[in-house]
Amino acid sequence: MSSSRTKNNIHKRSYYPRYNPSNFAATMQRLKNLSDAKILNSRKNEYIAYSQSLKQLYQLQDIDLLLNKMLDNQLFPNAYIINQLIKKLSRYRLEYIDDLYRIAVNKGIADSITYNSIIDAIAKSANPNAYEAIRLLEEAKKLGIANAITYNSTIDAIAKSENPNAHYAIGLLEEAKIAGFADTFTYSSTIDAIAKSVNPNAYDAIRLLEEAKIAGFADTFTYSSTIDAIAKSVNPNANDAIRLLEEAKKLGFVNIITYSSTIDAIAKSKNSNAHEAIRLLEEAKQAGFANVITYNSTIEAIARSENPNVHDAIRLLEEAKQAGFADKYTYGSTIDAVAKSANPNVNDVIRLLEEAKKLGIADAITYNNTLNVIAKSVKPNVNDAIRLLEEAKKNWLLDLPIINSGDVVDLHGLSFGSAYFWLKKEIGKLLLNSTDIVSITFIYGQGSNSRTNGETHPIKQAVLKIVKDMRNDINDCNEIEGNAGRFHVNFQRKELKDEWHKQVDNPGIRSKKIDKKIHHSQRLFMQHATCQTGYSDLIGNSNLNPNAKPFTPSQTRNY
Repeated sequence: MSSSRTKNNIHKRSYYPRYNPSNFAATMQRLKNLSDAKILNSRKNEYIAYSQSLKQLYQLQDIDLLLNKMLDNQLFPNAYIINQLIKKLSRYRLEYIDDLYRIAVNKGIADSITYNSIIDAIAKSANPNAYEAIRLLEEAKKLGIANAITYNSTIDAIAKSENPNAHYAIGLLEEAKIAGFADTFTYSSTIDAIAKSVNPNAYDAIRLLEEAKIAGFADTFTYSSTIDAIAKSVNPNANDAIRLLEEAKKLGFVNIITYSSTIDAIAKSKNSNAHEAIRLLEEAKQAGFANVITYNSTIEAIARSENPNVHDAIRLLEEAKQAGFADKYTYGSTIDAVAKSANPNVNDVIRLLEEAKKLGIADAITYNNTLNVIAKSVKPNVNDAIRLLEEAKKNWLLDLPIINSGDVVDLHGLSFGSAYFWLKKEIGKLLLNSTDIVSITFIYGQGSNSRTNGETHPIKQAVLKIVKDMRNDINDCNEIEGNAGRFHVNFQRKELKDEWHKQVDNPGIRSKKIDKKIHHSQRLFMQHATCQTGYSDLIGNSNLNPNAKPFTPSQTRNY
């Protein structure tokens, strides 16, 4: 009974601690109020004793008690204890260490350890403030106390910030090299900053790796960060990534990131080599380096290959499920591989989608890829497609616009299948309920991000397929002059057009009932009996490929 009671008490203390963290804020305020107090070097032994005690403390309440005890004994912390406190409190709140830094600066006791500790705390925080880290480095440089750790911690803060400035990181590395401060960590952190920047420059990363190799500073992290930079660059060079992986293997510098980044580079390269990706996955499995990313990148490589092997993709998904590595990306990439195969199996993708839904990991990509498969099937099941679209819309996964005549409809964010089926549904509904013309402008972008210059990107293809399927219900259509990313179509039900032409040719048979049914504005479209721009003319010499890379709008492009 007593044992059970003890366990319950421990449980309660862990969930309901008596110590209130706001108490420490009061202690920090007390410390700031006493910042004019002198540091009593004559009480050196007491400082040493407090410092030794502080080394053993990790809980905020314990640090609070010790600090108050010092102040009660009229002993203000010296530089060594201030630096200890900065390191100890970095796991709690940055405001505390900022206060300690200011106290140290104001008392003229801030040294290289003070600056190194606070910059390191910034680098290890949840949202590193790179600008503050750089400011502190500049201060340390002016004071002549910057060293290798100061530079390394600052570059590390840049690399871990929300938007790493790779150019600044490289500039600091150059400074560190001149000052003789550059080491393995300096190179690794700089390459990491490049890899995590908005547009990683793979050439810079490889150049720095080569420098590090010559200087004897290359290690596992240097190689993995360089390969990661290659994988995340605009046009990944898979051969470079594979070459560096082979080097790293010979040197014993491989790890999970080295393999996963190399496979990712293969997947995102222009000509994805699925066989090479699968080979590396098998190596990673044998070495114990396979994980969620390794499986996802391999399946993505299959999906992006010229002729995706559906059996390989599904087999790897099953392996990932058994190993506990399957997530929404694994399912999304597998369904994408099925969608891009020569003969997509609708039953396979619907089964995978249902699995993903049960696991709670179905997302917009999963639905979009499933709809692509249905759209590419020999006899697309429109009812299934509409049911999935409504389901995705209800779950806030797809933003499907309600379309009215006269609207400008932005189709970005949809896939070939989702755009095609949704337009078919909405336009069909409009035509069914209207005796007038239905005028719509679609925005689908210019397709500059398609994987080859010869492809028409998927969203545009969906619009062109609608134009082809509904050509009998179209009066005129054309891409807007000067803006190839917009397409204007005037729809009108075929029977109303035929009825109108019949009356024009035979005015004597026109009835009042028909006159009321046919709006006078239809006269405007007498000159447009068919779509002015033919389907083939719109596509030109491009290759129709619903699997082309979706268009991503650019801020600098006019739509």
